Amino acid sequence: MKTVTLAMRDWGWLTPLVLGEIDPGPLRAQGVQLAIERVQTLPGPGERDRFDVAETSLSRHVIDTVSGSVDAVGVPYFAMQAFRSRCVLVREDTPAQSAADLDNGRLGLTGWHDSGNIWTRDALRHDGLDTTGVRWFAGPLSAGGPIYDRLGPGRARDDVSDTGGSTLVELLLAGVLDGVLTPFMPPAVYGTDAPLRPLYPASTEPELRYYAARGYVPGIHLLTADPALPGGVTAAVVQVLDASRQEWLRRRARMLDDPALGADTAYQLQARHLRPGWDSPGIQVHRRMIEDFLDLQVADGIIPTAPSLHDLFMDITDLEESA
Repeated sequence: MKTVTLAMRDWGWLTPLVLGEIDPGPLRAQGVQLAIERVQTLPGPGERDRFDVAETSLSRHVIDTVSGSVDAVGVPYFAMQAFRSRCVLVREDTPAQSAADLDNGRLGLTGWHDSGNIWTRDALRHDGLDTTGVRWFAGPLSAGGPIYDRLGPGRARDDVSDTGGSTLVELLLAGVLDGVLTPFMPPAVYGTDAPLRPLYPASTEPELRYYAARGYVPGIHLLTADPALPGGVTAAVVQVLDASRQEWLRRRARMLDDPALGADTAYQLQARHLRPGWDSPGIQVHRRMIEDFLDLQVADGIIPTAPSLHDLFMDITDLEESA
């Protein structure tokens, strides 16, 4: 039986699959078994060919498609989908409480062309930030962060600079920056005496406003597959991943002791406000979201023109039929 290798971040919802609690029937029907390798950093150039399927930045996949350097097929299943209003940090002593409070500010981000930061900028604009007066600074969140080109296409913009090697946390604590956009929370955010805090006292309200206006949850990481992998095999991988995610969510909604605080609110709000199937595989359920993302990339100078969905997702017939 052929082994299909899959590179994924350490998502909790993979637990049922990793523990063998998800029916492998779809995989067996294709004559394959799945081997998951957990990664802390998504596979980059020179690493992607080690895997048959890999979690991939949506922005990176689009950029590579437009440049003609793409070496994998986009799969319309999002391993990472989340709102981004929660990803803005400020100093504890600042009076800022909303996006508009950061007008004409100096904002740091971990990468101009990173998928999450594209969505976070859009969320801030939607909630009242006038980005025409903002100065952006790209750099590592904290010491020891991964080394990569954090400016990318932003290098051509007058309002985007790098931090010159300084970390975003250092600059925020020193008052050089007014806020930081980051998908990962540094230690300085935790604890009763934490010097940093989220911009919003509660991110649920701006996130629900965003959802009401857009009708989707932003997609950040998708799957990409080796073009040589049969479509039926890719569809089977998606089926077992989605089954694991749904089983994990079912258990979390029932076992409200994890985490100790706030789990009931999070799962109840998600079930109450997000339409059923919002995270399902398939292109149609995510069409508007993907098209909006492409428009944001063009507006931010990340790509010159938007590629077609056919170019991004070359053959999705098997996936659409399995969804």
